[in-house]
Formats: sequence, structure tokens, C-alpha cells
Amino acid sequence: MEEHNSNEDDYQAKKRKKSMSLRPQRALSMDGASPIDNDPNAPQLPGLGGASPSHNMKEPQSPEHVNINVLERTGTQEVPENNGDSSAVREAEKGYISKMLQNMVDDVCLFHAKNDAVNHKYADKLEDEGERENLKQELENIPLRTVPLVMNPDDPKYRSLMKVPIHNEIESPAGYLGWCFVCRGPADLYCKDTRVPICSVDCKLRHFDEIDGLKSGSVQNNAIKLIYLHDAAQVFAYLCKLSGKDPANKTTPDIVKNKMLTLELIMEIMEKNIGPTFLARKEFREIIKENLCDSILKNSISLEKAIFSYSLGIFVALVNNFREHLKTEIAIFVDSVFMKMLESTNSSYIHRHLALQVFYKIVSRARNVLEFYVNYDCDLQSTNTTEKIIEMICKVAQGKYGKPEYGTVIQP
Repeated sequence: MEEHNSNEDDYQAKKRKKSMSLRPQRALSMDGASPIDNDPNAPQLPGLGGASPSHNMKEPQSPEHVNINVLERTGTQEVPENNGDSSAVREAEKGYISKMLQNMVDDVCLFHAKNDAVNHKYADKLEDEGERENLKQELENIPLRTVPLVMNPDDPKYRSLMKVPIHNEIESPAGYLGWCFVCRGPADLYCKDTRVPICSVDCKLRHFDEIDGLKSGSVQNNAIKLIYLHDAAQVFAYLCKLSGKDPANKTTPDIVKNKMLTLELIMEIMEKNIGPTFLARKEFREIIKENLCDSILKNSISLEKAIFSYSLGIFVALVNNFREHLKTEIAIFVDSVFMKMLESTNSSYIHRHLALQVFYKIVSRARNVLEFYVNYDCDLQSTNTTEKIIEMICKVAQGKYGKPEYGTVIQP
């Protein structure tokens, strides 16, 4: 019984504290003059371009600032307990967004209803020039937002309030400020902190609790996402290292099969499952530079056609998605691997054919050719990579490799 009384006292104290920022409005006609709020620095609802609410709430942290070290953790990671299903959190977020959109729709409906009311008021007085001027002035002073994000005490649009006889989707009549953001009842009040219309202190507190719940759920979800990202980075790094391993240069069927499976998994990631998170995260780019490029280089000289083919396919995917981060590595592969492979008389027909397929896929995208030219040929510190590629393709097309030593390799 004592615990119940204590909780009730705490609730009443919280209610009294937050009701201090609730400002009731008097019912005024268009002829009256009273500003809604004289606080030009009043905070605004988060997410709509204003400041954060003034009540005590923790700001959600971005994934980069959650206290989890993504790159240095080792061992099994324990996923934090999720208070409620993640789908429930998403539904709560959708519900809140729906309320915000509904509030915007309310503002538009009230704006048009007020315009109609003012036009009807002056319908029989339009012959008088003075009345027409008054009509024009009143129409200009009708605000689009019922409650402004920032109040200017000198703004004539908020010096008086107008009540219009319209109803919402639950047949609730509009108050002076439309309908309550929380319960959709008539609202003659507004919340100074979140800048939305409300009908009572209880709805104000319920709105605060809803915002607190969304923020705490967002922080928790970010922490869980970081753990998943860390696990994904570890799996990707392991696959890249495994694909580059060649124990004692052995090529037993099991080793070849394992390497082909690993390269196929990496190919699937790079071609079909790469997304903005993968492209933006630094740890994935470092894994590609340190492990995947080394694996491609080793497998580019493999005598197994499938392994060589997968390696070149992964390289094309890197060019298409990571070229801005791999300028040096791409130039080395083109100049020192694929060009040499086409020029060498020791290269097999399969190696030369697949190397030409790499250049075909690269130049098939016009943007790749343009960027290669700008970043390599126009750079005084780089080689003319685009020029070399075009010259090599032209030589093959013109049959300049039709010499006896190339007779069984490339047919013009």
C-alpha cells in the first residue's frame, strides 16, 4: 500500500512539473488580439528541424558513438536483451510517424476551413473597397501551422485564434488549435516543448512517454546492429583469408573445392548482396584492401579455370563498387596482371580469354571508362591505363597477335 502511494505521489509531482509548460488559450474571435506564445526561443519537436524537448531525455546515439568497439572485440558477443520484439519497435515508430503526418493533414484542413469561413464572412461585403482590403488582410493572416515551430510575438498570424466547425475522422469537433496529437479530441491547448496541439496535461505526459520509449528503443537497436555488423565483418574477413590460403601449394580436390566454395560466397556478396552499409563502413574497406586484394592476386595465376574465373569476377565487382577507395590497387591489377597476361606468350588461351572478359565488363559501363581516364590518364603521377587498355583491345581486334607463337592462343 505504501509503495502504491509513493508511485502515485511521484506521478503527481511529475504531472505538476510538466504542466508548468502547458499554456491554455482563451477562446477568441478574429476581432480579438492575443499572441499564442511570447517565447521566441521555445524548443521544437525533434525531427522537424527544431531543438530537442526540454524535459529530461537521453539523446539517441549514432552507431559510431555507442560504447561498442567494433574492430577490437574478440570472442563470442552477447546480444543485449531486446525489450520487446524488434517488429514492435518498428510498429511504434510507424505509429508515431503516422501521427506526425496526421497532424500535418490537420493543419492543412484547418487552414482551408478558416479560408472558407473568412470568405463566407465577407461574401456580402465585397462591393466595399475597405471590406475587400479587410478580407485580403485576414486571409493573409491565416497561418498554415496551427502551432508554430518558433514563436515570433510580432507575427500577426498568431495574435488571434479562430474556431471552425469541422470534424476529424472520429467525428470529433475541432478545437481552437485543431485536434489533440495523442487522443484526437478537441485541442484548445498546445505543448510548449513539442509544439503540437493537445487537450490536457495527461496527453502531454503520454506524448513525452511515447518519445522516451522511441528513443530508448532506437539506442538499443543501434547497439544490436553494431554487433551484427561486427559479426558480418568477421565472417567476411575469414572468407577473404580462407580464399587466399594455399597450404604448401597443394591442389588436392578438397582444397580446390573449398577454395571454389569460398570464392563463390564472396562473389555472391560482392555482386548481389552489397548495400550502402557495406560500402560506407571503413572496416569492410580495410578487409578488402588487406585480404581480398591479396586473395585475388594469388588466385589470378591459378591453373584452375573456376578459381581464376571467380577471382576475375570479384575484381570486376570491386571496380564497379569500390573504385574510389582502390585507385592504386586497380591500377596494379590492370597494368601488372591482366595486361601482362595478354602480352605473355606463356599465358593459356583460357587466361587470355577471361582477361579480355574483364576489360569487356569494365568498359561496358561508360562511367568506368570516364573515371579511369580522369583518375589515371589525366593524373601526372599515374600511367595511361585507359590508353593501354584501348590499345590492347585494338591489337587483339586487328589480329596483331596472329604471329605463329600466338596462333593457338587468340584468333583474330
